[in-house]
Amino acid sequence: MAAGAQPFSHAPPEFRPQQGKTIYEHTSGKCDAAFENPLQTAANAWLSQEKLYTGQPIRDGNEPWIHWSQCVWRDTTQIGCASAYSISEPYKVFDVCRFFPEGNIIGQKPF
Repeated sequence: MAAGAQPFSHAPPEFRPQQGKTIYEHTSGKCDAAFENPLQTAANAWLSQEKLYTGQPIRDGNEPWIHWSQCVWRDTTQIGCASAYSISEPYKVFDVCRFFPEGNIIGQKPF
């Protein structure tokens, strides 16, 4: 991950109390639309997981729709996102969003 993005994306829980997060990495061989608008690309990828959700509560946090559920979690009231472009790898970008309060609570449903 880009050195500047690592502290933000992988901060330990004590530095992000009650915050959930989603991370997305995009690599392309050229400057495409996803590279020019990385947060939109990340959001589209996370939200596309909705089709995998069938109404069950969070079991273990490894569900294939876990990014989508964090994005739509009923109690979340604040979202902050950032992108970081790789210096060493052309056309690579990292996106991180933080959610407060965090979602994806084991045993609960998104809404």
